[in-house]
Amino acid sequence: MDQKELKEILDYDPETGLFTWKIARGRRTDLVGAVAGTRHKDGYIRIWIGYGYVAAHRLAFLWMEGQLPQHHVDHINRIRDDNSWRNLRACTRQENMQNMKKYSTNASGYVGVHFDKSHNKYRAQLRAYGKYVNIGRFSTAEQAAEARAKAKERLHTFHPKD
Repeated sequence: MDQKELKEILDYDPETGLFTWKIARGRRTDLVGAVAGTRHKDGYIRIWIGYGYVAAHRLAFLWMEGQLPQHHVDHINRIRDDNSWRNLRACTRQENMQNMKKYSTNASGYVGVHFDKSHNKYRAQLRAYGKYVNIGRFSTAEQAAEARAKAKERLHTFHPKD
């Protein structure tokens, strides 16, 4: 599917991130103007287009830029069904993984910070270029989180759209 074909069957609102049907699907003339897509159990919106489901965030790139992104699409605010254009960015898998929330098992309250019992301190680390980088051990979780944030800024490239 190319941009021209997509724009013949769907409208996209970059502010809301919603797609709506421009044409009837089969005998379903009542769908013209209706919001397209279904929220799947993984939280992403998918739209059935003739041959299968396509992720709405990928279709947003086709609609806006005329081509599908080369690799991944990141939802900057981490809300998987928010397909507003300002919330989407093309990225590599590594860049996409940098925008993760903290795990539910995280006891320190900070991403990449955990308590090291053997040293009785908080340890900060992050993953860059496929390897774990040890940032150091700190007296408080806040100090470890601050050091990790500085290291992340130095090691990771993040270019959200403005």
